[in-house]
Amino acid sequence: MELLASDFDGAWKEALEVYLEPLLAFAFPTVHAGIDWTQPVVSLDTELQQVQPAETVGKQHVDKLFRVTRRDGSESWILVHLEVQSQPDADFAARMFRYHARIYDLFQREVVSLAILGDDQASWHPTEFRYGSWGCELSLRFPTLKILSLDTAALERDGGVVATFLLLHRDALDTRGNPQSRLQRKVGRYRALLSRGHSMADMRQLVRLMEYLLRLPKPLARTARNTMQAIDKEQAVSLITSFEEIAREEALEEGLEKGLERGLEQGLEQGLEQGRAEAALAALVTVLQARFGIAAAAQADLVKHLSAAELQAVLAAVAVAPSEAEATQALTQAAQRQG
Repeated sequence: MELLASDFDGAWKEALEVYLEPLLAFAFPTVHAGIDWTQPVVSLDTELQQVQPAETVGKQHVDKLFRVTRRDGSESWILVHLEVQSQPDADFAARMFRYHARIYDLFQREVVSLAILGDDQASWHPTEFRYGSWGCELSLRFPTLKILSLDTAALERDGGVVATFLLLHRDALDTRGNPQSRLQRKVGRYRALLSRGHSMADMRQLVRLMEYLLRLPKPLARTARNTMQAIDKEQAVSLITSFEEIAREEALEEGLEKGLERGLEQGLEQGLEQGRAEAALAALVTVLQARFGIAAAAQADLVKHLSAAELQAVLAAVAVAPSEAEATQALTQAAQRQG
């Protein structure tokens, strides 16, 4: 069974947007201590695009540039360039230098360059770019965090949001090419996540990051989702929103595929419409069953003849219904309007 590639870029982009401060505290404590976190941190993604080397297009890496205020007051602000590299690259150190030099040239301000190395090769660990001849020398040393070198037992004991995210990254590396192992690791990580006492917002965010990193083929993804929903019930918690989103996306994708197949025989427009309706109905059944049980899912038959747009409206109502009775009422009213 083919294993889907982990989306390291997507996971790290989102993690840096949500958890920048704790990530810096964990990975680069000296940098974190030097920043005045009571002042705004300004993301400079647009400016970073101006200095991005053309040869980096398509490479597995994430770059972020931030304007921060120094805690010591010696200068009003300073730039922090952070790069996450998910595969070995012989040109990496030179690229760090090129970024550093171009950012300095653009802003005429001090730049602090940092690197998080998320690859799976223990021997690859660049920390410096240097060249020199005839008495002329230039060098750039940059602090790094090598994820593969982290003590996983220490991360397990830590249990914080950053440690959990780094464990998910390690899980993705460790289970490459092994879908069954990844399934087991994903379910185990989910069970551990619920026992850590995180806020609901952090748990939902970590589940999103898990979906980026521990991607599974569709059959195993459904198995993982069903197992994790059972764990929810055991521990009397609910992260159902995240699973509803996944289920809707899967159902829509499957429905559109069926629609396209029918389009070859029945006409593209008609096939797509029917596929969308089937996808919306499948998502509705999934949400009803996940929230209220199998008996509630059977109520979807009330609206099975509605159009795709009408089914999407019902799905939106059911997804936020506070009780099974109100979900059933939404289904009944929609069926009556159609009748």
